Amino acid sequence: MKLISSLLFLAFILRINSVNAQTSPLAVNGVVDLTSYHPQKEAPIKLSGEWLFAWKKLATETELKATGKYTNVPGNWTAYNSDANFFNNDFGYATYGLTISLPKSTENWALLLPPLPSAYKLFVDGKLVGSMGKVDSSANMIPKSVSNVVYFTTKSDKVFLLLQLSNYHFSSSGMWSSITIGNPKQVTDLSNKSFIADAFLVGSLLIMGLYHLAIFAMRRKEKAALFFAILCLALALRACFSMTPLLFYMMPEFSYSLALKILYTLFPICLLGFVYFLTSTELVRFPVLMKRMFLVVAITYTGLVWLSSNPIYGNLLIVVIIMAACMGCFTVYFLIRHFRNNPLDNGLLLAGILACFIGLLNDSLYEAELINTGFLLPFAFLILLLLQAIVLALRFTGALTRSERLATELAKSNIAYEQMVLGRREAEEQIEIESLKSKFFSNITHEFKTPLSLITAPTEYLLRLSNDGKRRIY
Repeated sequence: MKLISSLLFLAFILRINSVNAQTSPLAVNGVVDLTSYHPQKEAPIKLSGEWLFAWKKLATETELKATGKYTNVPGNWTAYNSDANFFNNDFGYATYGLTISLPKSTENWALLLPPLPSAYKLFVDGKLVGSMGKVDSSANMIPKSVSNVVYFTTKSDKVFLLLQLSNYHFSSSGMWSSITIGNPKQVTDLSNKSFIADAFLVGSLLIMGLYHLAIFAMRRKEKAALFFAILCLALALRACFSMTPLLFYMMPEFSYSLALKILYTLFPICLLGFVYFLTSTELVRFPVLMKRMFLVVAITYTGLVWLSSNPIYGNLLIVVIIMAACMGCFTVYFLIRHFRNNPLDNGLLLAGILACFIGLLNDSLYEAELINTGFLLPFAFLILLLLQAIVLALRFTGALTRSERLATELAKSNIAYEQMVLGRREAEEQIEIESLKSKFFSNITHEFKTPLSLITAPTEYLLRLSNDGKRRIY
């Protein structure tokens, strides 16, 4: 039943995140042909392929077309940065451009822009329709990365998109995700569905985290509940920063640099929470040396996040990712090796890890535009946590069942003990009564013996005299 519930939940997420399958035409030489596209009937499509590109230029449409250079979208601009090194390989600014051939000369359209690092301006036929942060050709730029929906109306059957993008804060940059175009209603619905799914994810994680934190508050011996609560709350907070992201909808003025530090700090915290949760439940027994290495790496990286800039700790994230890979491989190895010892709990954990692997594979295929399901890895992690919540629930119910059984056995023992005490008390009372009866008859015997002796002695004497007198006569 629990497995069916998890599968239904995954189907719900697929339904929320997916739209009808739509093959997106690729842009060639900075032009994409959408003349056969029907926005009222077909799903929104992604503007991928060859875009016009000008490195280290905040160019106009004319200047951009004059360069005659192209780059693939989605993708980064690392290859164009001649000053690149390990810590600033994606610093810089650039301009992207794309000509779109539309099916109608007069039509309302909408564009869904993903979170792009780390500031941009979007122009449609020379008119500014959307911006995020402050674009600049130096580090004076102001970063901000939030998904956005913009609307425009065409005046001809061709439009030109021009995107000015700058980044001097984030460790990677470029148009790493494609812009989506379509009917305004469908694009808005797509954005709302993503928001609802992310809000559902955050709410679910918060509820699970607070619930298990309350369990730990009432029963301090349940360390597994504490580590599970830390894991859920950390993932919920991370989801607020990393996906839609919800935090910037609730707090638009929140510092983007601070958000990045919190986002990167939560990653090792989540890994440590998972390691100590598995250890406290005894599902996986990590070697002491491995646990200490995880702890040292997590503490060192967390300190580095707060003491350095994003290009440094962003590029060094690979160390934490390697740690996570080692942890996952050892966990799978341990579970398979000891599967027979605890098949139910180990099976649930393996199923959660399999869900994460499927989510990772799905996201890779979706990013490559081979499928059109949406990003599912965060929800795969939620399934993993739900399955682990089931493991905790099974343990709690098992402990409650055992306590109820022990209480029943104790009640039976108490009844038997009371009956034994009652029987012993009755036996002691019976012995006391017999003792009193013995004493009573002993006293009566003694009281009757003295007067009877006084009577029997003379009587016997008289009888002897009588017998002696008869013998004389005869």
